[in-house]
Parts: sequence; C-alpha cells; structure tokens
Amino acid sequence: MRIVYIWLTGLILFAIIAIMAAYLLMNQAVDRTYHDTYYVVVQFNFFKSMGVLFAIFTTFYFVIHKWTPRHVPFWMGASQFFLMFVGVLMIILPQHFLGRDDMPRRYVDDPDSFALWNQISSIGAVLCVLSLFGFILIVVYLIFWGRSKPPRDDTFD
Repeated sequence: MRIVYIWLTGLILFAIIAIMAAYLLMNQAVDRTYHDTYYVVVQFNFFKSMGVLFAIFTTFYFVIHKWTPRHVPFWMGASQFFLMFVGVLMIILPQHFLGRDDMPRRYVDDPDSFALWNQISSIGAVLCVLSLFGFILIVVYLIFWGRSKPPRDDTFD
C-alpha cells in the first residue's frame, strides 16, 4: 500500500502545480500574453495527461494485490514512480519556462536560445520511457516470479 500513497502524492502534487498555473492564466493581461505560447499547452497537458497517467498507475498498484495473490516489491514500484516523476518534471517545467520566455507554439524551428530547455525536456522524455519499461518489467515479474501472499480478511483496506 505504500506504493499507492507515493503515486497518490505525486498525483496531488501535479494537480496543485497545474492549478497554480491555471490561477496565473485567470489574469486577463497574463492570459493574452501567454495565450499563444507553450505555457498554455503545458499547463493543459500537465493536468490532463499526467493527472490521468498517475491516476492509472495509482489504481493499478492499489488493485493488483486484490486481483492476484502476488505483490509488487516496494523498491520496484518506488523506482518506477521516481523515474516517472522526475521525467515528467523534466518534460513539463522547461516547457513552462519556455512559455514564460514567450516561446510561440506551432513553429517548425526554435531559436537557439531555447535549445538547452528542449534538450532537458528530451532527457525527461527518455526517463519517462524508461519508467514505462520498468512498469512492463513489473508486470512480467508479477506474472512469472511474484511472491505470493495469503489473502487477508480486509481485502478492501
């Protein structure tokens, strides 16, 4: 259950960050300035995409030991979480900074001054893909080698 709490904490932190960014966009003058920048795109994707992804992983780790008698070792779930959490932050936060620097959307080529932030975002995407591979390894581990525990009386705890 500790893995569930870690994923839930990440979900709540991402929701708080997205809501804080949305409050900034409520200001009409700021909204006009940021409307056609990466800031708006990232704020939307941060809450919608990553919120749903973290909710799916939270649900998986909550119900997997109820569906099967096997349990995920804590270190596997926690390492997958931290890879995903750091990867998502490395994708999203540089894009927030690019939006704050008025990087426009829908451009084919970006100025060289934005190259470092885009490279950091690419590294974050690689970390997220590694996290997803880690999730696949967790599922394979559960199918073939997972340690079985006897069922408890309070299965919906």
